[in-house]
Amino acid sequence: MNDIDCHCCYGLHMNSDLSLRTATKEDADGISAVIHDAIMQINAKDYLPSEIARLMLNFTSDKVLALMATRQTLVAMSGGIVIGTGALQGAKVKSVFVSPDWNGRGVGTALMKKLEEHAVR
Repeated sequence: MNDIDCHCCYGLHMNSDLSLRTATKEDADGISAVIHDAIMQINAKDYLPSEIARLMLNFTSDKVLALMATRQTLVAMSGGIVIGTGALQGAKVKSVFVSPDWNGRGVGTALMKKLEEHAVR
């Protein structure tokens, strides 16, 4: 997925230096933090506390690194900080998470479009 670097980002609703790129192992902590924040602040109302605890354990930095070995993973970046992530396994989108601070601003849409483009290749 090396050909996915992008600065166009599909009409995002913000003025920023947002870009999408292939995740590297150095991004694992940032990816984990985005996922944890999204689960706790956005998704928690949809799951039982026991499910939230399990999800949190599934996305530690070490587990994110392990998943990156089996999935094509993107990050959305702004100011050198991971603000979103998405993963593709084969032609199937496995996950998309966006920092709650960036929710509703087009980051998830941009990630999905890039993942879908790559999935159909």
